[in-house]
Amino acid sequence: VRWISLEQRERAERLGLSPLEPTEVLANHLRQVVLQHADELLTRDATQHLLDQLRRTSPVVVDELLPEILSTGQVQAVLQILLREGLPVRPLGVILEALADGVQQTSETCWLAEQARQRMARTICQQLWGSSGQAQVVRLATDLEDGLLDLCQLDDRGLQMNNADVVEQCCRMLASELSKINQDQELPVLMVSPALRPIAAHLLRRELPGLQVISTQEVVADMHLETTATVGRQLAPMLTTRSLPVSQ
Repeated sequence: VRWISLEQRERAERLGLSPLEPTEVLANHLRQVVLQHADELLTRDATQHLLDQLRRTSPVVVDELLPEILSTGQVQAVLQILLREGLPVRPLGVILEALADGVQQTSETCWLAEQARQRMARTICQQLWGSSGQAQVVRLATDLEDGLLDLCQLDDRGLQMNNADVVEQCCRMLASELSKINQDQELPVLMVSPALRPIAAHLLRRELPGLQVISTQEVVADMHLETTATVGRQLAPMLTTRSLPVSQ
């Protein structure tokens, strides 16, 4: 957005630009602020309200999960993770179905959120690539993926790293490499394995806040997938280290 004087408005319109009123600019800014902090705004009461609304139309979906299998607080934690990564929680029924299936394997909300993401694959593709049918992604070198998985563990306590200084240095260098890949003036979409996706998103969030990290399970079958680059080959040797307990 660039501010212009009233006298320049007519010229801007002739050039095909769309002048906005100051109130529109302010409203858009406030909307972005709310979206950026939506996870913090989702309280326990708000989560319960969403569940009560869904129960009116889909009682089985709610009642088979709550309160016997998961608590409202656990559902809230999953929804906050999704919101933090820019995903909508409107398809709450789909999310709860994913949680009901995923809880058979894990009760960790960070990994339950991954189950929900996979069930929302079409939504993710729509957000990233619209209706183009073309999915362009950047991949990590296999050795680098394996190295990060060997040195990092994620659970609801947070991310634990073996040789944290080495991992963080590697991620700073990886972020620098990714930032040089310019796709229509935006950061590329990074695709990794499902086991690494939340770990990679956590590691790279500080260096590249706008980076979208998806897993191989989050691209629907009817999308044409194209890998535009593979990064991190030269970084993998940094992570080659003798096995040590992961630091708590």
